[in-house]
Amino acid sequence: MRLGPALATCALVALLGTACGSDDEPEPVSAVEPPDNLCAAVPDNVVERWGLTEDDHASDAAGDRSTATCTMSGTAADAPVTLEISLTSYGGADADAVRALVADEVAARCDELDQAGGGRFKAEDTRCSTESDGSFTEVSTAIPAHGVVTVTMSHDGQMSQLLPAEVVGLSGTVANAEPGDL
Repeated sequence: MRLGPALATCALVALLGTACGSDDEPEPVSAVEPPDNLCAAVPDNVVERWGLTEDDHASDAAGDRSTATCTMSGTAADAPVTLEISLTSYGGADADAVRALVADEVAARCDELDQAGGGRFKAEDTRCSTESDGSFTEVSTAIPAHGVVTVTMSHDGQMSQLLPAEVVGLSGTVANAEPGDL
């Protein structure tokens, strides 16, 4: 049996998970299930370099919002190190609503960072960061998770110049990971 062009297109679209027809309703978007332990996303080389051990982690899935947090501490170059990571995922009526919610949340968190002052603040469309003596924080959009990731790392020792690169790398690792890979 041969399918006509319109029916073939509709069949292909249906296989890809999109409804076909004129009654298309926006699909609800669910918050992503948080990882059991966000600390597991910290690469081994980062753990070694900073002498990190896990202090605490938590995960909570509640309706249209899920969160995962990780706190680690250690010692590098004879000075204490702390690392805090949070990932928040949002759900909503449709993809556009979730994108708007995430953009608003990134903007609000960036505004909080800027208002806190005490360091160099830098903002872009989907992220911001602040750097002060011995501390670096980045807030960014986590596209696969439909959410926001915040990473803060502090160290007053001789390795403090590595904080910006380390935080940006960790933020990118979490922000760009597919939900099941964390």
